[in-house]
Amino acid sequence: MRKYFVVCFELGYEVEDMTELYNSLAGRFGYGGSTERTEDGKVTDFKVGTVYGVLELDYSKKVLHLRTPKPGGLSSKEIGVLFETLKKISVIKSDKMWYIEAKYMFEVV
Repeated sequence: MRKYFVVCFELGYEVEDMTELYNSLAGRFGYGGSTERTEDGKVTDFKVGTVYGVLELDYSKKVLHLRTPKPGGLSSKEIGVLFETLKKISVIKSDKMWYIEAKYMFEVV
């Protein structure tokens, strides 16, 4: 099992329309990533590649996760800039600050 860390941004609401959230994030930050869609085109899951790392919604649909690409991660200043940008474009509606959470990934050996 491999341990890794993600930066968490509490949205302040439960996402009902993932297509709207995806379009907002991809339009502002995206230069890559992936989506899963229903037959009628509605987004059911996504990963948006940004200069900060990969943004994805957690299973509760209330927290946006950022997985950083570099081993040292990001500085708190860089994360703060992303946090303020997400608030400015109304993705984050909560007053709670970002935090870091440990996650675990199983590795096939």
